[in-house]
Amino acid sequence: MGSGGVGIALARALIAWLNSRRADVSIRVTTDAGTVHLDARRVKDPMPLLERCCAPMSRPDPADWSTSRAVLIGVSAYQDPGFPDIPAASNSLQAMHAILADPRLCGWDADRITVLRDPPDSRRVAVQLRRLAQETRDVLLVYYVGHGTITSAGELVLTLVDTEAAVADV
Repeated sequence: MGSGGVGIALARALIAWLNSRRADVSIRVTTDAGTVHLDARRVKDPMPLLERCCAPMSRPDPADWSTSRAVLIGVSAYQDPGFPDIPAASNSLQAMHAILADPRLCGWDADRITVLRDPPDSRRVAVQLRRLAQETRDVLLVYYVGHGTITSAGELVLTLVDTEAAVADV
């Protein structure tokens, strides 16, 4: 599931997602240690099940995130009507921040987590990401929640508030 608790962070994000779902969900998680199948159709509260499966991935010693950085980007509102708003993106962003910062889970220091909520200027985001990446010597975790689109060349573009649907890759 990754080093330094990133797998645990993703599992905890999955917990938040499962808790917000109202439909039946079946998930298969494969790691170097094996495969775990989670069937949320048979449980009302998936938290105990996920905690049990994540426990072997927990590290006994707290991680040192002093040379790492997490950048959380969430876009819930768009200027271009070609991209419908995603009100739940803000909740996902908040939940991921809580998971990373919780000392019982991932234990990232608040100053090592940068949150970009509905960033209005894609150029400034690119400059900030570049700067943060250059300053990071260990793990650089970039979490994005929002729309993505595929260019005519088949490349994925993660959209921001000011992204124009007709020229998303500009």
